[in-house]
Amino acid sequence: MAAAIDIASECTDRMGQLILVDQAIRFGLIGVRDIDGFRRTRVRDRRWLAGMADGRAESLIETIARALLVGAGFTVECQVRIDGVLPPVFWSVSSVSPVQW
Repeated sequence: MAAAIDIASECTDRMGQLILVDQAIRFGLIGVRDIDGFRRTRVRDRRWLAGMADGRAESLIETIARALLVGAGFTVECQVRIDGVLPPVFWSVSSVSPVQW
């Protein structure tokens, strides 16, 4: 998986690569140390990826928002618990009726 993410540097920007890295770390497919082994990714981008990577990100939007906020000078903490806010509830749909046009 690390090799595939490294190769992705040839066809995506570093934000796209960060999204891949975050999710790969989240699912235990790579570790932050694996970024040091990237050879196709530019050194500057490897350093940025290693500093920005966070496997706690649960979505690509979370990864993008975190990277943009940090880039703008904000301090960001991932997955912070807020008193009074319940954890997310996941809904499943067992059947969907077709829409009548």
